[in-house]
Amino acid sequence: MVVDKIGRRKCLLFGAAGMMACMVIFASIGVKCLYPHGQDGPSSKGAGNAMIVFTCFYIFCFATTWAPVAYIVVAESFPSKVKSRAMSISTACNWLWQFLIGFFTPFITGSIHFYYGYVFVGCLVAMFLYVFFFLPETIGLSLEEIQLLYEEGIKPWKSASWVPPSRRGISSEESKTEKKDWKKFLKFSKNSD
Repeated sequence: MVVDKIGRRKCLLFGAAGMMACMVIFASIGVKCLYPHGQDGPSSKGAGNAMIVFTCFYIFCFATTWAPVAYIVVAESFPSKVKSRAMSISTACNWLWQFLIGFFTPFITGSIHFYYGYVFVGCLVAMFLYVFFFLPETIGLSLEEIQLLYEEGIKPWKSASWVPPSRRGISSEESKTEKKDWKKFLKFSKNSD
């Protein structure tokens, strides 16, 4: 899995940046090129095709990063005693926002047309900043170690280099062996499913 090789933060940051680029291009083409003779005139086929291509790129960026990784982050971020409740709330929020976006999008696009894409760009900028400033890297950490990471107040942008107390004082060779063991465990658990 890519997320276990490059980490949760990088996946989410690259995903947000990729979706942002796709949405800026999509919205810009829609605003400037799709209707060269005004909203009442014919649409440009080339611009429409380009918008479809960037929609596909956007979906690819989302489906390979935010769609799966968000659930991993939620599962790893909460202690066991509240995990099921927290995951239920996050899933319910996800469904609520999907409904709201699906419900209101036709009204909004009817009013501001493809400028709506820039609203999503703003949301993607907020997502990028949230991950950068508030979400620590948790790759290879147990739930207890993740809890310690939060308790020690490690800055999220420095969390990738954080070493849990149980591993401090271990040589770099032992640490590499431990990471290999972790990867073997992940591979084993994947194969046993």
